[in-house]
Amino acid sequence: MVAGLHSGLVIWDPVTGAKTPIRAGPGIPSDRVLRLQLDMMVDPPALMVATAGGAAVLRILP
Repeated sequence: MVAGLHSGLVIWDPVTGAKTPIRAGPGIPSDRVLRLQLDMMVDPPALMVATAGGAAVLRILP
């Protein structure tokens, strides 16, 4: 996963080189990503994304 201050979130598979962008709107509240945290204590793992517009929890990643 790669995130930027104004570019949203990109899920990157280093094996295949595939990139899937997750932008503001249906995926996350804002493109300004402030912090990421991965919770491995739940199944499936939860990616918590803090943005300037609010927070989101992604349970199913592309």
